[in-house]
Amino acid sequence: MSAIDKAFEMCVELGKTISQTEEYKRFKESEYKLLHDQEARSLIENLQVLQVEHQKKKLTGMEITEEEEKKLKDMERLALMNPTVKVSHYCNSKFQELMQDISKKIKEGITSEEKK
Repeated sequence: MSAIDKAFEMCVELGKTISQTEEYKRFKESEYKLLHDQEARSLIENLQVLQVEHQKKKLTGMEITEEEEKKLKDMERLALMNPTVKVSHYCNSKFQELMQDISKKIKEGITSEEKK
C-alpha cells in the first residue's frame, strides 16, 4: 500500500471517528432543525443574499457603503435573535473549532516527521 493510500484510509477512519463526536452530532442536529424551521431558514437565506452581495462588491473592487454595512450587521443581529439560528450558529462554530484543532494535530504530525 502506498503512503497516499494509507493516508486516505486513515482519513476515512478519522471521518468515522469525528462523526461520533458530540460536536458533530450537535452540529448535524442543529442543521436539521434549522432546515425545518421556516422562520429561521428564511432569516438565514436573507442573510446569505446580503453576504453574497457584499462579497461580489468586494471581488469587483467596489466600495461597500456604511448603509450597506449597517444593513448586513442588522440582518446578522436579527438572525441571531432567533433561537434556532443562534443554536445552529453556536454548534457550527464549535464543530469548526474541532476541525481546526484536528487540522493543527495533522500539521503537528507532518512537522514532527520533517524533523526526523
